[in-house]
Amino acid sequence: EIGRSPGGLELAWSLPQDLGGGQITGYDIRYIYSGAPEKSDRYWTVIERIDPAAGLKLVLTAPEDHLDYDFQVRARNRAGAGSWSTSVVVAAVN
Repeated sequence: EIGRSPGGLELAWSLPQDLGGGQITGYDIRYIYSGAPEKSDRYWTVIERIDPAAGLKLVLTAPEDHLDYDFQVRARNRAGAGSWSTSVVVAAVN
């Protein structure tokens, strides 16, 4: 779930269905311009190790209000990071 307003956005997500055998120790979020010609891992901007005690949401400054972005989230535990979620497109604010 994503809410967007000029200059900012709020991302919210759910607990993963499979915890991978351990308690969640953090979350990572990443984003990329939706129109990027190359979307391999090295081109994404990553926000790592979000404390799960903060809840299942993050408020951040919007990268560029006039552009669409793809966002993904993944959980971490003692075993490491899980898979990235399916991309959610955040539409531009006009």
